[in-house]
Amino acid sequence: GAQYQVNDRPDASIWAIGAKPGFASRQKVSLAQMPLSSGPDGVLDDQYLAFRQYIHAFLIPLALAVLGSSLLILFGLPYLMVVAIARPLKRLLGGVEQFDRDQKHRYIPVEYNDEIGYLTTAFNKMSSALDDLVCNLEMRVNERTADLLAVNEKLHKLSVAVEKSPSVIMITDPQFEIEYVNEAFTLTTGYTFDEVKGKNPLFLRSDQTSPENFEKMWVTLREGKTWRGELANQRKNGEIYWEFTVIAPIYDVEGNVTHYVAVNEDITARKAAEQKLEQMAITDPLTGLLNRRGFFQKAQKVYARSKHLPYTMGVLMIDIDHFKLINDRYGHQAGDSVLGEISTRMRDNLRSIDIVARYGGEEFVVLLPRTQLDTLRQISSRLNLVVSDQPVIYKGFSIPVTISIGGTMITAETRSLDDLLVQADQAMYQAKAKGRNCFVMWQIESE
Repeated sequence: GAQYQVNDRPDASIWAIGAKPGFASRQKVSLAQMPLSSGPDGVLDDQYLAFRQYIHAFLIPLALAVLGSSLLILFGLPYLMVVAIARPLKRLLGGVEQFDRDQKHRYIPVEYNDEIGYLTTAFNKMSSALDDLVCNLEMRVNERTADLLAVNEKLHKLSVAVEKSPSVIMITDPQFEIEYVNEAFTLTTGYTFDEVKGKNPLFLRSDQTSPENFEKMWVTLREGKTWRGELANQRKNGEIYWEFTVIAPIYDVEGNVTHYVAVNEDITARKAAEQKLEQMAITDPLTGLLNRRGFFQKAQKVYARSKHLPYTMGVLMIDIDHFKLINDRYGHQAGDSVLGEISTRMRDNLRSIDIVARYGGEEFVVLLPRTQLDTLRQISSRLNLVVSDQPVIYKGFSIPVTISIGGTMITAETRSLDDLLVQADQAMYQAKAKGRNCFVMWQIESE
């Protein structure tokens, strides 16, 4: 048969790779549907036919696979992102936000054992731990709040008690500068808190408190101990008042003094009563002079200071002459009037440093410190004169009165105050023996 070449004409279709005799020219032939056989029909053999058929059979499944994969990626990946990532992450973030808002434990189910599942598990553990901590903290806060409320209530009671206390309460810093005083302080001293803030309480002291008392107080406080004692202080108006004071240090947890607290009780009335009782105990109620007890209290101190050179101290023992006759003639009330009048005359004619006392009955004693023998004689003569110069007037009666005086001087040989009193008493009896209404000096006239 005739021989043909594929694509032997320029106008042949690029897909026409074979021709069949008797076909019109330019007619396209689908070689894919042509049988792969040669024979008398004259079918042309195509060298690319097998490859083309292979490609055609391969590309269609590949295209379908690519299309399916694209659709899977296009629709499946977002769904996978939503299911595997977005939804668990949103649930986790929602739990975090809710925990942050409510501060309560929130459990989030774990769907997948991936990174988000790990984060969710960690969040659940953290949430549970934080919830336990919050619960414990709330419980402790509630307990602490209850304790603080109880303490505050107690402090409020103490504050009211301190502020309204009738006792003066003062608090100072370690340098003894005033930081607090209550209302009783102002009522007692007359000073307000603003006037005394930052001052040392010593500005209240008066000269009636001995320096020794203050020294004992400072020593006790420096040793960290509580001091108790009585102080004579001065009010704003200059009036002297007495306080019984307790001063105690306040320590911190490390044992350092942070403050001092002083509680003062005004004992002015009590001191006045005590002084009155003490004065009554040492005073003769009839004459107003010292009694025997009061005389010895004061005389012993003067005697102790006079036992050294130049031995300038004298003692007078005085007795009213014929006092029993006065009682018998004019009555005991008249005798009491005589005792009172004679006491007044003697007191008015003695020095302020002299100690005069009713020794007993109608007998008086006078101790004269810083006195020489000549002065002792002069005082004795003056006393004799002022007593006998004018009678005592009682209910229209004129009662003449004289006294007998015995005197002595302290010397190097004097052993005690009692020795001087015995000497003066003996000299007085010698004066009575000489006729009364006179003065006798022991160791001189008695020798």
